[in-house]
Amino acid sequence: MKTTYIHTYCMLRLREQGISLTAVANAIEVTPQMVSQVLLGKDKSDRVQYALARLLGYASWYDLDKAAQTFSQRLSEMHNAPKPANVKEPLERREYVG
Repeated sequence: MKTTYIHTYCMLRLREQGISLTAVANAIEVTPQMVSQVLLGKDKSDRVQYALARLLGYASWYDLDKAAQTFSQRLSEMHNAPKPANVKEPLERREYVG
């Protein structure tokens, strides 16, 4: 199974810039499905990879991949980090049945 961290990272960055997959596909004369397949790792196209990397401000697909990996690791650490001991969990709210 292929990882999707590049897909997630690129989709966030494209959305941040207001760019759709269709716009990317039209600019490099491929289908939006082709762009999506490359991002998901299900297909490979040097032309699509290079275009995406340049569009997002990276010199190469390798640089984009490294940035996406770092993003994925940081996101995972944020969501899986243990809570500090001084932070209390909220009490469960119970309905009064009288």
